[in-house]
Amino acid sequence: MFAEWRICRVSIDYHVEVEAHCYSVPHRFVRAEVEVRFTARTVEIFHKGERIAADLRSNRLNGSGMNKIVRSRSATPWSIKRSNE
Repeated sequence: MFAEWRICRVSIDYHVEVEAHCYSVPHRFVRAEVEVRFTARTVEIFHKGERIAADLRSNRLNGSGMNKIVRSRSATPWSIKRSNE
């Protein structure tokens, strides 16, 4: 099984973006640098060698996790200044 690896940073909304899809991790990893291993079927997220999240890979174009995040952001307004703190 072929797998790709990427290094990403967890965003303020505790999600990691992989190929235009977002995957959540526990909140304590906000702003942490993580390694993401993804195959055609799964996504695994590691922090310092420990797996902190795993999910089936999203291949949907409509209704993806990204759309849910955009809707949740509009419900919880964050100023740019606050998000950069």
